[in-house]
Amino acid sequence: MLSCLYGRAKYPRFLIYESLLTFVLLLSAPTALAHEDLSPTDSVGDLEGKKYNFSLSMNAHGLFGFYDNLANQKGDPASPLDLHSAAGAYGELGFGFCSFGVSYYLDAVWSPRTTYNDDQGYSHEAGRERHGIRASYQVSIWTVHLIPEGGYVFLNEDAGIKDPEKKKPDRYYERYKDDGYNYGLSARVKLITIRKGGLWLYGRYVHDDLGTKADNYWIEIHAGGVNPEPPWLDKDRPYVKSAYFTLGGRWTQRTDGRSEWFLTLGFAVAVGLF
Repeated sequence: MLSCLYGRAKYPRFLIYESLLTFVLLLSAPTALAHEDLSPTDSVGDLEGKKYNFSLSMNAHGLFGFYDNLANQKGDPASPLDLHSAAGAYGELGFGFCSFGVSYYLDAVWSPRTTYNDDQGYSHEAGRERHGIRASYQVSIWTVHLIPEGGYVFLNEDAGIKDPEKKKPDRYYERYKDDGYNYGLSARVKLITIRKGGLWLYGRYVHDDLGTKADNYWIEIHAGGVNPEPPWLDKDRPYVKSAYFTLGGRWTQRTDGRSEWFLTLGFAVAVGLF
């Protein structure tokens, strides 16, 4: 049956069906230590197969929690801004060769717009963009993957009381921009085997060496599996190497006294290219 599907998949109308079938089979495929992929954040670094040494990886996370905006910096005068909860999104796209990986990431956080309590229609707004390039390398020790990383990060924060329609000047505004190197280490270990997949515990630490330094921490549970090279697929075509769903938390502490925490929910996919 699978060989039949493979033959039919040469026609465009069966490509979507084949992709869905591959994803379902992925989570029940036999999983061996030598083939276990990295965490969603580090999937670009795990490319140990004899074939498909090059791969493409992508992941996305939704965030919900609390963000201390610029007006809450230690030592600042009292601010008229009134913002508390925040939402955000994290996305990463990269490629790898063997145990090396390089990726670009974008981490965006924003506070929900709050209407200013007067008759002029102003609103409170705040947001932050953190993005950059990171390189990683996987070192495997028994059932533990250690992934040192380093890169360059850009930070842009702004907060203010503004007219949503942008017809009137800002009532209050402040901004902070910075860029510099960062480095960190992550680890991933399998906790439980479920069918042919399992649950993994993932932890990560990254230090942003900026004017306002920041320590970033992740702790997550990953559920999913790895797809060994299926014999029914054409070895010269891309295929899904791994897929994970993630649930956890992230916390950041800055040297100016601000902090933030978020619940995280996401997924990651790695695709072997050639």
